[in-house]
Order: sequence, then structure tokens, then C-alpha cells
Amino acid sequence: MSDGIERIDWDVEEISIQAQSIVAGSKKVRPEDRLGYIKGRLSAFPKIIREAIEPLVLETERIVRKESSRSSGHLQTWEKILLFTFGAVFLVLLVIIALRVPNPLPFQKNVFCIALSLSAASIGAILPGLIHVEGKLWGLAVRAAGAIALGVFVSAMCLH
Repeated sequence: MSDGIERIDWDVEEISIQAQSIVAGSKKVRPEDRLGYIKGRLSAFPKIIREAIEPLVLETERIVRKESSRSSGHLQTWEKILLFTFGAVFLVLLVIIALRVPNPLPFQKNVFCIALSLSAASIGAILPGLIHVEGKLWGLAVRAAGAIALGVFVSAMCLH
């Protein structure tokens, strides 16, 4: 190493084995700690290999995080506005109809309940957090999560 160039004693098979070990180990680490784990494990590689691999790892991690934030249920602004508007309009219409129809027929009550459930579910879709409903409803086993769970819950309360 007198000329400032690091000597590489690793062969392709050894690099492949180390890479597979890093991938296997990273699957056991929490997603938010994965990048630090990988960078720590890459420090065992010779500098010239590490400097060639690190930009690829960092860019891949950036892409994966960006894609996972898109596909993990994050709604875009226009979707939030649309869902809230739908839910609010349904809710206002139900209040107006309820004031105009003081003694609804059983069929009308069912329609109101279904509309209220849809309204609640659409508003619930934009709220952060998770609700989970599990039980029996009308003799059927029901299991739901998120906005659907809110709709099922409102429906159960309303039709009960």
C-alpha cells in the first residue's frame, strides 16, 4: 500500500457471501434501523468496494422508503379533500332529511343508516390511526379495520 491504493484480498465469492449475510441480517432489523445496520456491516468491506457500493445502497434505501410511504396508505391531498367532502355532504343531507321526515318508515331508517355508515367511513378514511372491530352482527361474524371498521361500527349502532 505504498502507492496509496488499498489492496483487495476479497474474491467475488467472498463478497457475495458477505452481501447475502448483510441482506439476511437486515431482514431481522427494524425498518427504521436497517440503513444504519447495512452501513455498519459495509464497513467490513475494503474501502474501494465500500465506496462503490454505498451510493447504490443509499439510493436503493431512498427509493424503498419513498415507495413504502406511497403504498402504506398515505392519501394524497386531493383524495383527503374528496373523502371529507363526500362524508360531509352525506352527513348534511342526512340531517336535512331527518328534519323533513320526522317519522321515517323502517325502510327509510335502513337507508339513513347505510348512508350514515358510508359518511362515517369516508370521513374515517382521512383520520390517522386505526380502529379494529370484531364480533357478530346480524348473526354473521364480522372483522374489519380502518375506515371500513368505522362504517361497520356506525352501522351496528344505527341498526341495532
